[in-house]
Amino acid sequence: MIFNSTNNFAMTSIEVKIRLKISLFIKQVAQVMPQPHAFSIHGDCTSSLCLLTLLPTEEYTVLLKAANLITVKRNKFGRYIFETSKDVWNKFLQFHGLLEWDQMGIAESTKAKIKIQSLKKLSLGKPNNLKHGWVHLICISKCKARETVTPSL
Repeated sequence: MIFNSTNNFAMTSIEVKIRLKISLFIKQVAQVMPQPHAFSIHGDCTSSLCLLTLLPTEEYTVLLKAANLITVKRNKFGRYIFETSKDVWNKFLQFHGLLEWDQMGIAESTKAKIKIQSLKKLSLGKPNNLKHGWVHLICISKCKARETVTPSL
């Protein structure tokens, strides 16, 4: 177990390795992004970080769960859902030097209210009837972290 003073909990060596790989992936994505782009943390849409990793949704979810970046729960209908936290993601980004407020930031975690229909689902599940909803996004680019970025979903 490795103690992480940023999050005040102990991390396993596997969790540390996975978090390091995810942070390296985000750094590599930032190097090729011509402008800031917001990706959904959730994996089942066309503008998701999952799609960028080229992993199937199930493997992407397991990866984030193993890194302790999401929590997996069952809803009242017995379906598995995962929840994300803006604070957990920003602490993760800060720990790996990706979120530096006084320098050029590479990534920032935020939540935005968007048109749900703009997130085209990849699965054949029941379409969402909501017009607007809150979505957890990660903005990646070599941009100043305080710069306002309009999600291009």
